[in-house]
Amino acid sequence: MSDGPGPVLAVRAVRATYRLAAIGDLDEVASRLPQLADLGVSHLHLPPVTVARPGSADRTDVVDHTRVDPALGGEGGLGHLADAAHAVGLGLVADWVPGHVWTGPATSRWDAVLAEGRSSESAKAVDVEWDAPLPGARDKVILGVLAGPYGDELVAGRLGLAEVDGAIRVTYGERSFPLTTESSGAVARAGITRLLGTPGEPRSWSRMHSLLEQQHYRLVSWRAGRRLVNYRRHLNHDELAALRVEEPPVFDATHDLLGRLVGDGLLDGACVRGVDGLADPAGYLARLRELLGPDAWVVVDRIDARRPLPVGWPVQGGAGHELVPLAIGVHIDPAGRRQLEALAAQHDALPDDDAVRTGTHEVLEAHLGTDLRRVARVVWRACQDDIGVRDVDYRTLLDAVARLVTSLPVARTYVDPASGSCGDADRSAVAAAVRLARAPGGEDPPEPVWRVLRELLSGELRWTAAAGEAVMRVQQLSAAVAALAAGEWLLAVHQAVPAVCEVGCDPTLPTVDRAAAHRELAALPVRGLRATATPSTLHGEDARLRLAALSGMAGEWTATAAELLATTDPPDPVLGLRVLADATAAWPIGDDGAGPLGDVLGGDGVPLAALTDHAVRLARTQGRITAHAAPDGPAERAGSAWVRGLLDPD
Repeated sequence: MSDGPGPVLAVRAVRATYRLAAIGDLDEVASRLPQLADLGVSHLHLPPVTVARPGSADRTDVVDHTRVDPALGGEGGLGHLADAAHAVGLGLVADWVPGHVWTGPATSRWDAVLAEGRSSESAKAVDVEWDAPLPGARDKVILGVLAGPYGDELVAGRLGLAEVDGAIRVTYGERSFPLTTESSGAVARAGITRLLGTPGEPRSWSRMHSLLEQQHYRLVSWRAGRRLVNYRRHLNHDELAALRVEEPPVFDATHDLLGRLVGDGLLDGACVRGVDGLADPAGYLARLRELLGPDAWVVVDRIDARRPLPVGWPVQGGAGHELVPLAIGVHIDPAGRRQLEALAAQHDALPDDDAVRTGTHEVLEAHLGTDLRRVARVVWRACQDDIGVRDVDYRTLLDAVARLVTSLPVARTYVDPASGSCGDADRSAVAAAVRLARAPGGEDPPEPVWRVLRELLSGELRWTAAAGEAVMRVQQLSAAVAALAAGEWLLAVHQAVPAVCEVGCDPTLPTVDRAAAHRELAALPVRGLRATATPSTLHGEDARLRLAALSGMAGEWTATAAELLATTDPPDPVLGLRVLADATAAWPIGDDGAGPLGDVLGGDGVPLAALTDHAVRLARTQGRITAHAAPDGPAERAGSAWVRGLLDPD
């Protein structure tokens, strides 16, 4: 294989891709290639090919960026697939996930951080706030992995020691954590049993507690972890730790494989996932383009899919989300939409602007509170360079930052953290956010705070390293807020038109007519990925179109839905309205109602267990009667019982 970035084989122009949601048997995939070529497909689009967590469904929980997964046959297996594709005139492209790794023992980089701590070479790659404010946790990684409080779990004997793959590790259920070299040697000399206590006898666990205190991590309950974890995550997923790919050595280590696969012609390009979570997307993409060469096809997955790509990004386009609202919008009947909105308003499922702002604040605190406080501390340090706000207290600044990131009219800005360079669109977005954040309500932070925040986030302050870090982290936080609030929560609670409660859509925007859809479509980058289904979309395309069809029969649907909600009394009307729509959209087209309902539910129809599970997940995302962070067992059981009753033939 070649060492240079230039492709050995001529790069095939990407015209039409066929995406595999999962990779199983590569030989079976190869057998389908001639048929795909006959259909006019130019490239097979693969999910990430790097080593993923065992059993991973979407392969985005990366374990190792340096190897093609042996479960796929390794680099040799990918090469054989590429040869088979090239033989019928097809190329290969793949998703690439640069921003995070799985926090399991199979991830050697993460395990090294836990075993060796801040001095580890691997620690430079993972984004950890080592100066954690939790007493006794300085230079430690805080892990919210315990089911209950640390003391309860320790004394109950649920924290133990065992030999795992030839090394003594701390165990907790199916999870395990490494020991420092010194601790491992001491345990081996003393023997595991001498360190373990007797369940229920607190004093007998003092030696085990002392051992845990010597480690480079601190185990806390998952509830405490919501406010204490000190490593940046992918959104709010504790099992996905963010990488600092803005650092050249980290970029090189995590992208050499991609450069080699493109350089050797196995891949013709990549779809970069999670680019808005990176510290400096523009700088990252410039390095990626230099690595892959000028002809490689590169598209990016962004949260603000309908927002034009920033000027100067060296990519062919977006990853497909920008087409989803256009493909749905043209199927929504405007008159029917008004009836659906009236139905939603009657059932508290049409949140106004104030409700959206309140809900976004709640999402920020519930899911990203620890990130918010870290960002506020960084901004506080940056403010010390301005004498006008030097003595502003931390809590005032915390409040201002929270208001600001939940008021941005865009998912994130793209101010250059190295220079403060800022475009007019970003400058306008920051100014709009400051105006909205200062709206009446509560004790307002003083005027100098808003001035400095506006100037800081627009690159107008005297630029320092502290200012650059503050801007970088505010932009990363606002992107995560947008993904969780606008990309998940709002889509779950805004029930006016369920068809547009879809990733890439804004359910608060008016319906797209055909003329507008054609104009937006014509403005999309010619070589960008255009897709009506992506790895993130919430509904299958058939179900989504049936949801859109409800707007064309809005009179019938609103009457039926109102009657069903009134007679079945769901535990929450917002949940009930959405479950009714989703169940209708998923119902088999071929069922004419003549046969027993049990045959439909037990056959190829809507499995009852799947629908009840869907209702519970939806209720947790809505956060009205239960929540992901604090599940309410009785409320969830009531919701499941309502779904079963709704579909009961009797």
